Amino acid sequence: MPTTLSKSSGGGTARVALDQFGNAVVVFDLVQYVGGSGYAYPLQAASHPAGGSWGTPVTISGANETAATVNLVATPGGTFVAGWVNGATVKAAMRAVGHSTFGSPAVVGSGDSLELAVASGKTAATWVGPGPSVQVSDNNVP
Repeated sequence: MPTTLSKSSGGGTARVALDQFGNAVVVFDLVQYVGGSGYAYPLQAASHPAGGSWGTPVTISGANETAATVNLVATPGGTFVAGWVNGATVKAAMRAVGHSTFGSPAVVGSGDSLELAVASGKTAATWVGPGPSVQVSDNNVP
């Protein structure tokens, strides 16, 4: 039976990832009216531990950000990495193995069209940077 996590989501940005243990994370934009400046679309995440149920979504981006080009990957070991573009700033946040929440977002670069990939112990990101140029970053993760 489906579970409704949000009735205020943009929907088109929803992404889900599973680790090898059956833990799941979903990320999606929250549609949020911010007054005279219009709308913001902050990125939210909800977790579903293996054998458990979906948790309450929490905002992992800045509260007034607009998260675009949303991506989510899981390493086989259980680390989840979410990436998004806010304006022309490429950002990522990580939920480490054994944790239930994402850490603070980090700026990865500038540009758009973000893509993430994962393999055992590694994550990689690529995006179109200024110029345009293709940018790439990789990191060791558990």
